[in-house]
Amino acid sequence: MRRSLLLLFSISLVGAAVAYVLFGMGDVGVRTDGGRPVGQQTEDGFVVAALQKIEKKVITPVPLRRDGDTSTDDAAALTVSGIIRETNEEQEHRGLVSLREVVALNALAETKARDMFRRGYFEHVSPTGENIGDLAVGRYEYVAIGENLALGNYRDDRDVVGAWMNSPGHRANILHAAFTEIGVAARYGVFEGKSTWISVQVFAKPLSACDEPSDALKNSISAEEAELAVLRKVADWQKAALVAMHPETKGEYEEYNRLVDTYNSVVRDVNDAVARIRVRIAHYNEQVGIFNECATDKE
Repeated sequence: MRRSLLLLFSISLVGAAVAYVLFGMGDVGVRTDGGRPVGQQTEDGFVVAALQKIEKKVITPVPLRRDGDTSTDDAAALTVSGIIRETNEEQEHRGLVSLREVVALNALAETKARDMFRRGYFEHVSPTGENIGDLAVGRYEYVAIGENLALGNYRDDRDVVGAWMNSPGHRANILHAAFTEIGVAARYGVFEGKSTWISVQVFAKPLSACDEPSDALKNSISAEEAELAVLRKVADWQKAALVAMHPETKGEYEEYNRLVDTYNSVVRDVNDAVARIRVRIAHYNEQVGIFNECATDKE
């Protein structure tokens, strides 16, 4: 009598290491059809879990441009300290905690303002494709970052901050619940043949404010998936060998059953590995969820 083959489950990676899919192979065995052994197999696939991604937010509303000359007098200077003061007054009027000025963010804002004058563009994305998140690499680690831009000859610091506050997208950045730190630049120069100001606000929440998901856990998932892939290949090879067998004598049936036992042992290892990976994915995704929630909330 032939022994039954266990159900075989396997996990396979889908996409760029972001999703795991469970495929159940049920009713795997060998039956006799018209005196000839044939393979019988059904498949039923369903998603176990997605390995969720960390979401680092970059928020950049359409740049604010004031055409015409409200003031062309360089003496009516815009200042970093004044723009930060006016910004925090908007926070305080609404019962929000003041944003903390950070030197690294001031430097990012200054880099952005200089680059726009130097290369003659007024956009969040440079001609070579970098945004404020790209500029921050190696200089400031964040979970959320935003940028407000303004071009034009505003009367003073209050005027430029007021213009941002009258623009829904820029206002949302100034009052965003996630942001806790700020940097500012204000530069006067020639843009498109006219003397004017470019002002930059950079808002951020530092990476240190949130607990990052465990890299060790993520790496263990990848390692176990690789081991599982090897087991799966072994099981597939063994199953193919069993399906190809045509036992007729007692000795051949004994050999067939011995191979079934070997195959079933591998299947048990596969199923155990699937169960472990499912638990690890759930744990990692929980950590990612906590991190992403932190990125959107103010301390």
